[in-house]
Amino acid sequence: VVKIIRQDLQSTAFPILAMSAVFTDSSDVMTLEDAGADDYIGKNFKPEHMVHRVRRMLGLAAVRPGRQPGCRPDCSR
Repeated sequence: VVKIIRQDLQSTAFPILAMSAVFTDSSDVMTLEDAGADDYIGKNFKPEHMVHRVRRMLGLAAVRPGRQPGCRPDCSR
């Protein structure tokens, strides 16, 4: 799903926070990041932790509105 979203040039500027209700191992998280997800939050997260990540991602989106597809927030391309 992340790859499909990132293929649309109009969607490259907004961040994607992948969320899962089941435990995901590190290889799954890396696959999500390789597909273009900017961050991941897994099961049993505290609501304030999610709020913090969303606020951080919205701040990054405001600073880097023209990010390239699949480019993480810390990406320099």
